[in-house]
Amino acid sequence: MNVRAIAWSSALLALAGCETTTLHGSDARSLDAETEDAAAPRDAGPTIDALADDAAALDDAFSVSDDAGAGTDDASITSTVFPHALGCTARTVAMITMTNTGTTTWTSAGGYGIEAVSATPLHVAPLRTTLADGESVAPGASHDFLVTLEATGTASHHATSWSMAREGLGRFGPRIDADIDVSCDTTRVEDFDLASVTIVSSPEVRDFAITSHLTSLSFSPGTISVDHSLRGTWPPVVIADDGTTQEATIWVFFHIGGQWYATGGERLRPDQTTKALENPSTIGRDWLYDPGRWGVMTGYVPSPGDLVGFMVVAGSTRSDDHVIVRERTNVVLVPFPSDGVTTSFPPFAWEEPMP
Repeated sequence: MNVRAIAWSSALLALAGCETTTLHGSDARSLDAETEDAAAPRDAGPTIDALADDAAALDDAFSVSDDAGAGTDDASITSTVFPHALGCTARTVAMITMTNTGTTTWTSAGGYGIEAVSATPLHVAPLRTTLADGESVAPGASHDFLVTLEATGTASHHATSWSMAREGLGRFGPRIDADIDVSCDTTRVEDFDLASVTIVSSPEVRDFAITSHLTSLSFSPGTISVDHSLRGTWPPVVIADDGTTQEATIWVFFHIGGQWYATGGERLRPDQTTKALENPSTIGRDWLYDPGRWGVMTGYVPSPGDLVGFMVVAGSTRSDDHVIVRERTNVVLVPFPSDGVTTSFPPFAWEEPMP
């Protein structure tokens, strides 16, 4: 029952000679009418249940309002990006886009945000994502809320539910529900089919000529290094007004919910082999940080040991398509390394054959 309906109910109950307990926020689920003297005689009239039913019938006529004259809090679901499945200990960032359909402006100072409706093992604290300082969402505008989900190492099925909320006044708008399966089955080489990979936010490059052999890939705390046989020979492309150039793009492949995805993830300057990277687990956070571009790949962290893929593509193919030569390396698959250790390849779990 929303607050406006509660106000109507309170008025009706007052006419019946009952004191009421004032409730706030769209979390209100019931009214408890109390009297100082339950035994005191009352005039005949409508029953409290009947009055409450009448008030509940008004619920559809009004949106949730926190205080009289202060405006209406309401929302609608614009879109959601949730994975259907996660690896055994995988971590991901889901995106919930909500539109302000009320009359109030959502602000950080006003305590607006999105929060978990109930606890589930997938949820990572904090269970409430608020607007950043200075952010606001006017009526009719939309906002992307990011929530972190992490599998706990046990194969299972989980439901996750979220709702808009205003601090101190409760939730409002529709509930967002998603079901996620956690699988602890190891990704197999046999599951990889380059033709079936979904490319995200990058151009189609599978038909580029495989002219270079990816020779090494290594992770150390703070860096990632990749090398290939034609490093330093592909013509650089200009990627900025100041003349900054780029020779190639590191691509990454993740297996998420039974489907392989790939995207251009990081830029390589001419003749460059090493890039800063805090740990393997920060590829999703540092390279793939925008849900609007990378969808289910955003913030994704595979389980250590899960197969992931890499290749190097000539030119700039990270969310753009600026190439001079249509060439690439072969794709290699490796077990996703743990953080904090140095891991080097080859041997690779699988290599795309050179022509």
